[in-house]
Amino acid sequence: MAATLEEKTSKKKRRQPCDVCRRRRSYGSEETCNTCVEFNLECTRFNGPVKRRTQSHVDALEARLQRSEKLANELRSQLVKLHAECRTCTTDSPCPVLKKSMQDKSTGLNNLHFSRPSNFDIPDPLDGLSASLHIMRRTMASLHLPPAALKDSENFAIDLDELYLSKGSFIGKSSGATALNSLMALMNKRPPNGLHPSPAERADVHDWESHSWCSNNLRPIHWRWRPWLFTPSRGNEFTFPPKPLMADLVDLYFTRENIYLPLLHRPTFERGIAEGLHLRDGGFAVTVLLVCAIGSRWSANAGKENAGLACGREWFEQVPPIQRGLMAPPTLYDLQYYCLAVSFLDGCSPPQTCWTLIGIGLRLAEDLGAHLRSVSTDTPSAESELYKRAFSVLVYWERVISAEMGRTCALQYDDFDIDPLLEVDDEYWEHPTHPFKQPSGRPSRIAFFNALMRLNHILGWCLVSIYSSSKKLAVLSINGPWEDHAVPELVSVLETWRTRIPSHLRWDPLREDSVFFEQSVALHAAHSHVQILIHRVKLQKAKVPSSVPSFEVCTAAARACANMVTVQRHRSGGLPFPMNLRPVFTSAIIILLNIWSTKRSKAAPSRNEDTDHVDNCIDVIRLCAERWQNAAILGDILAELAGREVVPFQEEVERSDVSGPTTFNGFGN
Repeated sequence: MAATLEEKTSKKKRRQPCDVCRRRRSYGSEETCNTCVEFNLECTRFNGPVKRRTQSHVDALEARLQRSEKLANELRSQLVKLHAECRTCTTDSPCPVLKKSMQDKSTGLNNLHFSRPSNFDIPDPLDGLSASLHIMRRTMASLHLPPAALKDSENFAIDLDELYLSKGSFIGKSSGATALNSLMALMNKRPPNGLHPSPAERADVHDWESHSWCSNNLRPIHWRWRPWLFTPSRGNEFTFPPKPLMADLVDLYFTRENIYLPLLHRPTFERGIAEGLHLRDGGFAVTVLLVCAIGSRWSANAGKENAGLACGREWFEQVPPIQRGLMAPPTLYDLQYYCLAVSFLDGCSPPQTCWTLIGIGLRLAEDLGAHLRSVSTDTPSAESELYKRAFSVLVYWERVISAEMGRTCALQYDDFDIDPLLEVDDEYWEHPTHPFKQPSGRPSRIAFFNALMRLNHILGWCLVSIYSSSKKLAVLSINGPWEDHAVPELVSVLETWRTRIPSHLRWDPLREDSVFFEQSVALHAAHSHVQILIHRVKLQKAKVPSSVPSFEVCTAAARACANMVTVQRHRSGGLPFPMNLRPVFTSAIIILLNIWSTKRSKAAPSRNEDTDHVDNCIDVIRLCAERWQNAAILGDILAELAGREVVPFQEEVERSDVSGPTTFNGFGN
């Protein structure tokens, strides 16, 4: 018995050393450590031995993670329900609970009519997938709703022209200037309301000493803006085309380009030329040169210097990328410059060039505050409408080129808030009795661009939702095949957009009005392009694309696009339509993919209707190849894939570059 006890005592676990000895690897007896005995120290053990994580510890962590996810889902459900409507409300009556909640929070939405759409049922509990789909539905539904009314408190715009910090720049709510503005108001340091510098004074020397609120402690050497910061990079030594040719080029721009992207107001623009404003104002001179460069693409009388693919270079190369100093305040002419430069370079330069210019233009637009609505929306003006036009055109180009390059957009749908363009044709802006009023019963040509921008917003949501990085799905706690849920939502809103196309823009091959006919072709071709882009995400993940149901949808959209542009080509007599290049090229690729998939299955003859569709697409693209270099490249690619001859066409282009302008039935006034 004694031996047994002695054996158990010997097997007793030895005491662990203290913290100091453990670090010095000096281990003593069971009671104390050698170092502690030697130096008469208190033997402490604050940091116990490191324990290995057992399975029970891992299970506890997983259970804790599950409880956290459940709590996050519950919180997400509550947050979404705060932004949604009460379940007790009917679909046609306003929600008093939500409206009262909004009023209590002073959100400025008192005049809104809240109603709960029947198809916006919120699951309970709400996980990351359901929450993301709900947010997508709510956001895309706002594309078809009228803009909400603004109150003065919502239209935040610090009047820093009075503080003279921004020199006309837009300052948002998060800026530290808001606190400065409040402090100066409390200290009664703000200048009188009538003290506003003129634009000429802003562009020259900015002197803080002239303001009444400044003290004598400010050092003039630091508080005076240097004139050289605002000196233009070059003067107004421009060479313009002769007056008759300029008139023809301006007319071609407004009849071939501005009907799709309504950037300029024709009466104001032509009046400026007649008054010689382009000879005095450098900003307007640049706009005139770019308009002439774009109009040259459709002109048969542009001269030897502007022949073939070099068409318009004589006017475009006079304009530097940065017209003014880097620190000069932007103007409306700067926004118009980037819109026109992208319109000219699109089709004759790499897409990243346009993508970079668009980014600069959007930043300048934000600096001017053109991305937000103003309180004074009830009284339209030519200036405010031109700002809206310039910003909308920049947003359109960014979405289109970002989709082409597979890149993200600088501005998302919720980063800007502007009203749609006024659907009033240019000739009714300056009506003597009813300005900015479109006559009843007369459709507006601007309705096309508003419909195109709604489609462009869907394109932007497509890039964000199904072509974004995997990190976005991780942030939203989305696991599994997200595209299976997002694609039907995008298809649904795209169908809603299609049903709301204005009647004068619906597809009708016999439509008499040529402008509305061409706009309808461009609109439906863009619709086919977005439709293919939405469904194409499933084709890219399938080993056999033709076996995916989305492939049939893409093929049907591509055939419809090919049919429409073919009708347009025969009706226009060979006039080029570069607006449709991207949809036509994408449609031809999808149809070729269908042809090769069918050939592999050996279920069809070598020549069928789809082959004719590809040939028609190549012919449509080649109509632009004489003046748009990218069209020639795309045409050669398709011809090579389809097995068509490309050498005679290349020789024709080279011959036109050497011998000057060639006779082409599609170009002319």
